[in-house]
Amino acid sequence: MKMKSMLAIAVVSAGSMTMAASADVIVAYWNFNSLDIPGTGSNNLPGVDGVPTDIAADFGSGNISLDNWGGSVNSFGGTTLNALFDDVAGNTLSLQGGPDVGGNGTWIDITFSMTDLQDLVMSFAGRGTGTGFNSNQVSYSTDGMSFTDLGSPYDSTQASFQLYEFDFGSALDDADNVTIRITFDGATSGPGNNRIDNLQLNAALIPAPGALALLGLAGIVGARRRRA
Repeated sequence: MKMKSMLAIAVVSAGSMTMAASADVIVAYWNFNSLDIPGTGSNNLPGVDGVPTDIAADFGSGNISLDNWGGSVNSFGGTTLNALFDDVAGNTLSLQGGPDVGGNGTWIDITFSMTDLQDLVMSFAGRGTGTGFNSNQVSYSTDGMSFTDLGSPYDSTQASFQLYEFDFGSALDDADNVTIRITFDGATSGPGNNRIDNLQLNAALIPAPGALALLGLAGIVGARRRRA
């Protein structure tokens, strides 16, 4: 095969791999529609009377832990905002202030793997009540012990659902064990709540070494063409 043809194939292959590497990967997705917590009171504590302490992803691989959540939990009505697969507006993860507003200063942990993945973005639909949590901090860790805040706290006490997006850039690229923590604060009553629905974790594939080599070859070909 002539050199010119080989270089052309390399350029095409590199372009194809670049497209594949930048494609969206659904790492994990929760629609919470199967989360059905009995009652609507503010005393539904994790691990008590059917309230879970862990919520596995509905699609992909991931877990939400409520082990360190000090408030109560409900499953109030949701939305189709940010939903995948034509999911209906079913239930939500509804976090309440709880007895003595014990949810303030406590958190939920979202755990998953970013192996071979990069450029993580988390998104979900959120709303709340006026006495719910109005100062909620997202942070992240790759060892489950040392956490770094991502930006400033957010407020989701508005009456209707809106989309929240959090871009982690390259901070979690190729990390085996990732924990995203959301610490809630600012609630002023036990029934005050924040609802989370249709939580997505999306990333991109990291190009394989062979793809990177082809990309380098494509760069050389492009440089030669420019010189010509």
